[in-house]
Amino acid sequence: MLAPLVRKEEVCSQLASPTSLPLSLVYVSRMSRKHLIFVDGQEGTTGLKIHEMLAPRDDLEVLRIAPEKRKDPLERARLINEADLVFLCLPDAASREAAAVVTNPSTRVIDASTAFRTDPAWVYGLPELSNGQRERICSAKRLANPGCHATAFILWRAHWSIRALFLKT
Repeated sequence: MLAPLVRKEEVCSQLASPTSLPLSLVYVSRMSRKHLIFVDGQEGTTGLKIHEMLAPRDDLEVLRIAPEKRKDPLERARLINEADLVFLCLPDAASREAAAVVTNPSTRVIDASTAFRTDPAWVYGLPELSNGQRERICSAKRLANPGCHATAFILWRAHWSIRALFLKT
């Protein structure tokens, strides 16, 4: 049974806001407990920023790996599979390794690396990409976060393609 943190329409509408945390995957399974979030790569720049953004939320519990267990694959796998939502803030190879240990079918994953951006099993997290993309993001179990250069290029290209269409007519 899905118990939404907020209504699905609100979650999806927040995707277009540049100041909002990508909440597309916060619509997760829960009964009477807080949503569990794990940031793999919590000590890096992206991981620290995600922790900072999640800190004021009292409806979430952020799972943290003990410093001495950061390199322990069994502990990382345990936390990844315990979480409702996992942010992978790792280099490409490490992200692939972390994604491979997900065995919990309820765990949703957002990858911040480039490892899965072209993987057809993952949804590319740019709602403006195409019709229906926002809905695919909202229902995805695996979401590849678009990078800033890719986002800028895709949106620039889309702008000029649309503009060229109108200039021809």
